[in-house]
Amino acid sequence: MNSSFSAGTLPAWRHPIRLRRRIDDIDSLSGDYVCARSTTLTVGDAVPGYAGMTIIGLEETDSGVSHQYSIEAEGSLNGLYESKLLDRSEVRTLGPTFETFVERRLSWHTGRKAITGTASTDTITCTAHGYADGQRVVLHGLTGGSGLTGQTSSVLGTVYYVRDAATNSFKLATTAGGSAVNFTSDISAGYVLAAEFSPGSVHPDWPSMYLVAVQLMDRNTGWRTADCQYAGLMWDKPYHRIITCNGQQFSSSEPIAVDLTGGWTDPLYSTFHLPEIVLTDTFVSTATLATSSVPSIATPTNAPTIQSLSLDGDDDLFTWNYPYGWSFMEVSDVETLNAQISIKIHRASYRYIWPKSFK
Repeated sequence: MNSSFSAGTLPAWRHPIRLRRRIDDIDSLSGDYVCARSTTLTVGDAVPGYAGMTIIGLEETDSGVSHQYSIEAEGSLNGLYESKLLDRSEVRTLGPTFETFVERRLSWHTGRKAITGTASTDTITCTAHGYADGQRVVLHGLTGGSGLTGQTSSVLGTVYYVRDAATNSFKLATTAGGSAVNFTSDISAGYVLAAEFSPGSVHPDWPSMYLVAVQLMDRNTGWRTADCQYAGLMWDKPYHRIITCNGQQFSSSEPIAVDLTGGWTDPLYSTFHLPEIVLTDTFVSTATLATSSVPSIATPTNAPTIQSLSLDGDDDLFTWNYPYGWSFMEVSDVETLNAQISIKIHRASYRYIWPKSFK
């Protein structure tokens, strides 16, 4: 009989058991487990005594009386199934583009989970959801649940916070630790998804950075590695500016003297070619387009200095232009992350023309 197992004893681990806890990867376990021949283990089973660990490698020795298994396992040693932030990278730009960063996470919560809900208790039922209080989630495909906002093809889902989490149920709040949301009709169908894996969700630390893409990878296990790409505006940054000069031509109907460099002192019929200056700024912003201000007399931020020019004479010699000087002529969205997201790349154009010209 195998010396590590005798009739009447309980299944036992042969020590040492090697437990490896990692902040930047999945936990692992390796060790030898001895049990009666009537007890069988297979790859994919939970490890005896470690419910959060999954057997990924198994070597079996059959003594004729007992089984000894050499186990290699991965998973969560504490059985809490939390998400881990593995690594991250940022791209910050000075130009008129969205900023981006990628966060790589390891999680059991990358997939959506089916839900129902009872309005009388504001309780959502979700079998073995694994969420803890404070988990940020988004609802999808809701049927019922008046008072809750789920993501649809035309609406971004609201980020909610889990509270009163139990094994198969939880409630939702609009703020961390806040009161439970009261929904006034039962949820007959729908899904819940962790916000960090739901495209369109705002980042918890950057209110103008949005999840735009998630790439998921797994090795046929209950957990996945997720590359989560965020885009938006991390903080204010300088804008991109283009200045162009277009022809602005006018002629005098009466002889005039020109008191300018290269001009003439005797009155002459004259033609003037002056620049009509167009300034275009492109920038990332959360502001809405100010279309009610177009067109209007408005000076751009940090406007360039314009060469001074004065035309003197009786008013009936001139044509008066409006708007004159700097005017706000055009504003547009160059690029958006999504129609429902406030962060956009804007373009604003201003024009400078002289207030009066000769008839």
